[in-house]
Amino acid sequence: MGADERPWLKYYDGADADVVVPDKTMYEWLRDTATAYPDNTAVLFLGTKMTFGRLMREVNRCAAALVAQGVGCGDSVLISLPNIPNVVIMFYALNKIGARAVMTHPLSSGDELRHYAMETGARWAFGVDMFFDRLKALLDVPGLRRLYICHIFDYLGAAMTVGFKLTKGRGTAPLPKDDALIPWTDFMKSAGDQAPYERRLDPKEGSAVLFSGGTTSLPKGIELSSRAFNALAASMIELIHIAPDAEKQLPETMARAREDGVLTAADTIPELAGLIGCPRDALERTVLEYNSFCAHNRDALFAKRRRDLIALGRPPYYAVRAGADMLVTHGGVRVNERFEALRDSFEPVPNLYVAGVDFGGADADVYNVAMSGHGFGFAVNSGRIAGENAARALENAGPKTTRE
Repeated sequence: MGADERPWLKYYDGADADVVVPDKTMYEWLRDTATAYPDNTAVLFLGTKMTFGRLMREVNRCAAALVAQGVGCGDSVLISLPNIPNVVIMFYALNKIGARAVMTHPLSSGDELRHYAMETGARWAFGVDMFFDRLKALLDVPGLRRLYICHIFDYLGAAMTVGFKLTKGRGTAPLPKDDALIPWTDFMKSAGDQAPYERRLDPKEGSAVLFSGGTTSLPKGIELSSRAFNALAASMIELIHIAPDAEKQLPETMARAREDGVLTAADTIPELAGLIGCPRDALERTVLEYNSFCAHNRDALFAKRRRDLIALGRPPYYAVRAGADMLVTHGGVRVNERFEALRDSFEPVPNLYVAGVDFGGADADVYNVAMSGHGFGFAVNSGRIAGENAARALENAGPKTTRE
């Protein structure tokens, strides 16, 4: 298909429209990346950095622990974890041994977790201690052998661990005594000798299951291959132009950005204001206000996370020319599986159907809402379903129906 048939290519801003997806499993691509860049940062969590080299060691150790626990090729393992290092390690470890990762949202209800486990035949599950009240429902799933419990602080340093336990971790109740509950640290200690790597899944075979948001009925499982995940990763790398050795290239990148007029630098705030066409007194007041927020660990304007409050102290000072894009807005109308609008009582409003972005609840925080175009297919399909149900309602009501 040529450029004339793909007019959207003119908006790609230099990004390659056709990316090369490596013919590798996810584990193999990670392994090769870690071999090439062992000292680069792979995971950053609450100020703790994990290099690719360390990540690979943890992944291989986790894979050995999974095998020791009886997990094999083709088995399903349910994962209900927030964005902590454990979930990254587990995801790639399962891919290494050919098992299937059943990825679920950590805020899923007990009933939803049971549904996910029974739908996929998961016999092992991993969750986090703070959501144990939801996770304990999995202990009633027939055939589920073990529930492994992770902690937010599993990969934090000593100081951060103490700080977490004294603050956010204080409200987490201790776990009950149960042989079916295995802490993450004990699980990792069970790892035996690591056998040489052997590919057990083709990159095109299903390696993970993600569940839909459940807007129209019970959440549905979508099976994805290593190639599907790798295609997304390859596309994003090309889209945002981040090279694997981007950290080492940062000085060169900044110099090029200054030449292109994207980045401006100055030794003083007034000088920077003059360069970017901003009122000097306004910029100075803004910087003073922001630095005051940093000193007090509280952003009174935009509620910026404390760990991201970094004062602007020593020069040089930089300004980046940036723009903003608006993807889409979502309405707030609640609907049922027929896309009928619902009242506060959850009863449908007669003859009123809502589709596309006019209803809310389709995205929450489980979809990639930062990717342009992600809602097109859903808008088309929800409109089709709404139209079919509206037509069916008219046929069932007969010729005297008053259309609203």
